[in-house]
Amino acid sequence: MVTLSLLSSSLPVSRRAEDLQQVENQVRTSLESAPPALASHYARIQLLVDSYGEDLTAYQSSTAGPAPREAPRLDNAALEESLEQIRAWLTDTCQDRR
Repeated sequence: MVTLSLLSSSLPVSRRAEDLQQVENQVRTSLESAPPALASHYARIQLLVDSYGEDLTAYQSSTAGPAPREAPRLDNAALEESLEQIRAWLTDTCQDRR
């Protein structure tokens, strides 16, 4: 959860394909082990990261042209929405198990 919470601030810093692939792998692993109630939220995060990676690759390829477009950005609002659903589930499920 901590790793996912830091995506919005950590992904734009590196912009290296290798780093992004590592994040994609972590999200995929989280999705594969997620409880069924959370699978759609993890899948959405995976889609956000994958889309950002594709946009970043396309942007880096296009910067050689005369007028590069604006750098891609991770959809932080959609990421936070999914993370909030995961946090709420964790709170509801784990809070009374102390």
